Order: sequence, then C-alpha cells, then structure tokens
Amino acid sequence: MKKITRIIMVALFIFLIVWILAKKTGQPTGTGENLTGNLTLQAGTAYPVILVHGWMGKAVDFGPYAMKLQEDGIAEYKGMIGRQSNESMCPEKWPKNISVSAEYYYNDNFNHPIEDYAKELDHVLGLVENCTGSEDVILVAHSMGGLVSRKYMADYGHEHVKKLITLASPHYGFNDFTRSEIILMIFDLFTGRKLEIEQMAPNSTFLIVLDEADAGYRDKIVSIGTYNTQNKTLLFDLPVFQSEIVNFEQQYFANTDIAVKLDSTKLAGSKYYQVQGCSHTEILNFRNAYPKGPINNPNTCPEAYEIVKKEISETSK
Repeated sequence: MKKITRIIMVALFIFLIVWILAKKTGQPTGTGENLTGNLTLQAGTAYPVILVHGWMGKAVDFGPYAMKLQEDGIAEYKGMIGRQSNESMCPEKWPKNISVSAEYYYNDNFNHPIEDYAKELDHVLGLVENCTGSEDVILVAHSMGGLVSRKYMADYGHEHVKKLITLASPHYGFNDFTRSEIILMIFDLFTGRKLEIEQMAPNSTFLIVLDEADAGYRDKIVSIGTYNTQNKTLLFDLPVFQSEIVNFEQQYFANTDIAVKLDSTKLAGSKYYQVQGCSHTEILNFRNAYPKGPINNPNTCPEAYEIVKKEISETSK
C-alpha cells in the first residue's frame, strides 16, 4: 500500500508537469529571420554557435541565451532556423561570429526516434556552414538536445563540430523515478512521445550504442549539470504527508535537477562542470529547493552561462 501511495504522489507530480507542458504554444518561424537587426560585433566566437532545444521544447526557448551572447559581444543572433529555411536567409552571407537556434520538432516527425531529430540538425548545420563559410560550428544543447547533438555527431560526422556544450543532458538516462510504469504511461498519454522517452530511459539500447559511438572524441564535448544539496522535498516538508513519502522524495530528488540525476549529466571522458541550485526547466522551477531558474536561462542561472561563454571564447582562441 505504501509503495502504491508513493507512486500515486509522484504520478500526480508528473501529471502537473505534462499538463503545463501541453499548454505551451507557439512555434518558431523556421525562416532564419534576423530578429535583432544588423550588428557588427567587435569580438566574439570564431565559429558559428547553434543552440539546440530540449525535450518538448522549441527553438524559441533559447532566445534569451542567444540575446545574452549577442549582448556580451560573443555572437550576433540570426534567429530561428529549421527545415523550411534555405540560403535565401543569408543573401549577403554571414560572418562567422553568429548564433542561431535550431528546430527539430515537426508534425510529420512526431513521436519519432532521436535519430530523426539528428537528421533535422544536419540540415541546420549545412545551412549555417554555407551561410558563414565555416567548416566548424559550436553546439550548445539543453537536455535531450544534447543527445540529439551527440547522435548528429555520430551519424553525420563529428568533424563538423568544434565543440559540443551540453546543459543538464541525460547522457545516462533520466531520473530513476520516471521508470515507474504508471509515470511512463502518463508521459505517453499526455505527450505522445513514447519513442524518445524510451530512448532516454537509463540503460536503454539507444544510450548504450551512443555511448560507444562517440567514445573516441569526447575531448570535443563539455557537459554541465546542476543539482540540489538542500535535500528539501517537492512537498515542502508539509507535516500532513507521511514520513515514508518524504523519505521517498529525498531518495529520488537529492543531487538532481528533478529530471536528471547529477551523475547522468557527467559524460565520461568529457570536460565537466557542475553548478548548484538551478532547475532543469522553467516548469520545474517551483520547487523551493532550487532558488535559481532553469539552467538554459542565462539570467537566472548565470553560473552555467558564464561556463558556456568561457568555453566558446577558449575554443575561438
């Protein structure tokens, strides 16, 4: 009975997450439209920066990151691009110190495997390379976007990527609490994205094969994770709940950003950083144990942003 109660409580939490995620609206234009006007940066990255969104996200999610990189003189933001984009978006070509945010979700690849999203990313890289004349790019990817980027490198050629920087990516799978059958059923019911959820499960065939595929060039990859050490629970330690439930939460949500355990964000052989107190996404930022905002927001998780900026700058020297 106690086990069932625990599962129900966590399932209710997941229901809240997916319900709000389902309410997210708005799609990127996919045209490569320059949203910032014409700017000349005095210094910045020597390689184009491509920002790759995460699970259930969209290209516009990385807008604040792109604008911050521009504000700091790293890369001029050229907008969101996807499969509809073509070279007409850069009739006069672009300098190399630019950034774009990539889209890989479309109606006709709904509930497809991560391999298909890597194919969409290949199109984006080809356009960026043609528009800038650069043979290399820097990828900055959040959550599942890190797996999409790694799969791109494995399938289409890691030689096109100077550096991949991942933010809270589940390199070894999402948090164990999501392995409950009832939670996976809720995810499937409300998101319809069963295939990629299965691929992100700990010890999935996809993750095992990917881990073998890119083992030879991990020096190109930087992984950044965030975690909580305050050990507070999702229920804010309210006395109305049984101590067993509180203990259950402490077991599964300590040293994690809720969605991904800290150990899973550390890709073996890659350069690794960890920051404390940032959440995985905006939707999970309600938890009082995380005083800061999501790791993919440079304004609320500045520590992670400064690491990204440093890694881009060092790559450009």
